[in-house]
Amino acid sequence: MKGIPMVEPVQELREKVMRSCRILAMEGLVDDILGHVSARTADADEMWIRCRSPEEEGVRYTTLDAIRRVNFDGKGPDKGEQYQVPNELPIHGEIYKRRPSVGCVIHA
Repeated sequence: MKGIPMVEPVQELREKVMRSCRILAMEGLVDDILGHVSARTADADEMWIRCRSPEEEGVRYTTLDAIRRVNFDGKGPDKGEQYQVPNELPIHGEIYKRRPSVGCVIHA
């Protein structure tokens, strides 16, 4: 089942996820590496989500490189070997599966 149509360019959507992570941290809504933001991709079967890298510095310092495209099970060629999806990824994936109209999930 397809979700809502997404017309935002990929780069803009990734930047919004990155900025959202930083804002949540600056507002004190997330701490260190806890808390995640994701956005559904245009094809509706994948998402952009903040992943952890070996150089993890916390949500406040999220970089664009940390925003990776994965499917609802956390797999995908754009994830990269060095990045780890958050343990809470199933929360995001299940919401997208069950609610096709949802375009973004925030876990804070």
